[in-house]
Amino acid sequence: MSPRPRVPSRPISVFVRAMLTLILLAAGPASGLAAETGRPIRIALNDLPGKGMLPIMVAIEHMRERGLDIEVSYLNSENIVLQALAADLADIGMGTPYKPIQDGNLPVRMFFQLSRLAFFPVVNTEFYQDWADLDGIEMYAHGPGSGTEALLNVLAERHGIRYSKMNYLPGSGTRAHAMLSGRIKATVLDAERKRMVLAQAPERFKVLPMGDVRATDEALFASETYIATHHAKLEALIATLLDVWARINADPAWLAAERERLGLLADMDAGEIDRITPYIEELVTSEVFAADGGVNDVPADFAFYTASGTLKDDAASLKEEMFWDLGPLRQVLKARH
Repeated sequence: MSPRPRVPSRPISVFVRAMLTLILLAAGPASGLAAETGRPIRIALNDLPGKGMLPIMVAIEHMRERGLDIEVSYLNSENIVLQALAADLADIGMGTPYKPIQDGNLPVRMFFQLSRLAFFPVVNTEFYQDWADLDGIEMYAHGPGSGTEALLNVLAERHGIRYSKMNYLPGSGTRAHAMLSGRIKATVLDAERKRMVLAQAPERFKVLPMGDVRATDEALFASETYIATHHAKLEALIATLLDVWARINADPAWLAAERERLGLLADMDAGEIDRITPYIEELVTSEVFAADGGVNDVPADFAFYTASGTLKDDAASLKEEMFWDLGPLRQVLKARH
């Protein structure tokens, strides 16, 4: 099944940033109280349903089974997720909004690491063989300030090269199909799409060496007010995520069985279903799903995202509370020990 078209990711406009700040600052205790008296937890995810979203989709179904009232929106980018929060269409978003938080002084904080970076630089070997060949070319990332852009910038710095231009093509699936069709010659792909490209044309593509890279790829975030007024709900949500991540890490095949049990992605063909477990096995091997929700990963994030240019200032000058509120996560972890 072909991937659905995606809306291009664009930087958040000054107007949208200002509106987001005003709305989130205005969302005081009254709006929090309204949510506590019956409004569901509205989660805006930054991608469309698919194999790559299966871990969070299964976790959300487990939240519902535990009695949490959850509404989910599938959007096309972190920027659109932030706009959904601004329009009060969502309470919780998915992404890594380091740059919007710093540049726009947004009252938004991340509270749970969903995944660590697991992207791979892939090139068309008809044109490029190594990192030196990429000096001066146009490169393709997911979106401005994204983990893929940060990764590409860090790798360019490591190898002493510069791209002539950074283009944005949201979605690993979209970039993979652009590679296969010959529209682009180099990019970064997630584990699933890397496997797909190499399987379909192993003679045309290869993965360049990357070295050790560790940073948050996706996180859940909310306004400071929402976090402060919804600790109980967030702790229940976090506890479910930790349990699901533990099951995946212990047995990658469990996720495919849960997909079937829960009736998720029912239109998947047999070939795609067979590829779920190898894909998840690769993620588990890469330690994508942190057993502690990423509670100790913030310093590594600061080192990575400052090196990439996503964050300004020296990494040592940045403080956890500028970007994260790990209070609910720490409370859950404390209760388990």
